This record gives sequence, structure tokens and C-alpha cells, in this order.
Amino acid sequence: MSAKKPDLKKILGGAFPAYRRLRESKCDENLDRLLVLLSCRSAEVPTRKGGKDTLEFFRADSYALMLGGLSLKQARARIDRARRALKIIEAALAPLLDPPPENVPLRWRTAQYRDCWRQECMRMAALVDELSRALDGVGPKAHPDVSRKIEQVIRLVREQTGRFHDEDVAEVLSAAIGTPVPAGYPTLGDGVALKAWRRRNKVVSDSKIPKS
Repeated sequence: MSAKKPDLKKILGGAFPAYRRLRESKCDENLDRLLVLLSCRSAEVPTRKGGKDTLEFFRADSYALMLGGLSLKQARARIDRARRALKIIEAALAPLLDPPPENVPLRWRTAQYRDCWRQECMRMAALVDELSRALDGVGPKAHPDVSRKIEQVIRLVREQTGRFHDEDVAEVLSAAIGTPVPAGYPTLGDGVALKAWRRRNKVVSDSKIPKS
């Protein structure tokens, strides 16, 4: 499955001139990749009926197309539906799998069915839980790597241009992250805020450029 590459001009909006200045200052296409990872707004994907559908990507989520064409929100909704379906099926079959009276010939076979069904329920529930945990490991609810991505942008700009360009970098980062700023994400409204953030996080000192 393929998707239309996100348009940086649309993603960055009014911050696009700041992005152009960074590119003109010798930042390469790796800057594009990092900004796309911070924010993919939407992409077109083919549907089973041969048409196209537009999926809204979560900010900082680069995994949507790995989920069978579903966004994280849609995938989590499917997980919830699966849990509800398991409960409905279990409740529907419970009366049929209750042990019948001692003198009913089907008693032994029913016990077999009940044990088998319990094992299947446990297996399916474990699978759903495993999928849920996998989803929790990606996207905006799992942002330990958001700071790392911001740091990568800062390092790239500093190493490729010889300067921090705090104002322009803060502008493109803020546009890529989007508004409202998701919970847990830093607010980098201007160069002063970005400079304070990188100093607080000990990202690339003003006097020395660490090697990647």
C-alpha cells in the first residue's frame, strides 16, 4: 500500500518561508524527513473498492500505514469493538455451554465444548491485549522520541549551517507539531523558547557541536 507523500508547504503553512531559509542555509532533505515525522496531516490511500480515501494522521505518527491503512484512532476503535464482540459472544454462548443435568448424554461433550471455548476466549483476549499494547507503543501517546526528533532537527541545522537559527527552527517546529500543542509536547513559540528548551535539555551547547 502506498500513500501520497505529505506536502511540507501545506504542513508548515505560514512557517514555510522559515523552512526555505533553512534550506537555503544548506540544510539538506533530511530536514524534510524529520519535519514529516513530527507531523503528517493526511494522505490518500486506495480503498478495497478501487477508490481513494483520505486518512487523518496523528501528529508525530509515522506508523499509520503499517496498521492496514488505519490511523491510530481507527485502530484503537477496532480494538474496542473486538473487546465488546468477545463479551457479546461469550454471553450469547454461556447458556449453551452450562453443564446440563447429570442424566443428559450431552453432558460430557458440553464440558468439552466449554473448556475449548474458554481456551479460545483467553487466546483471543490475549491477542487483543497484545495488539493494544503494540498500539500504545507508537504515535502521540508514546512520545519519548518527540524530544529526540526535535533534538535531531536542532543538531542537523547547527551542524549543516554552523548556526542554530533558533527563530526559524522554532517556527518550523511549532508548525510541524501543530496547534493545539498535544499534551506532553513542548511549546516552542519563538527562538527564545527554543533556546531555553535546548539549554534545559542540554542539546548542543553554544560552544561545541557534538558529533552525531
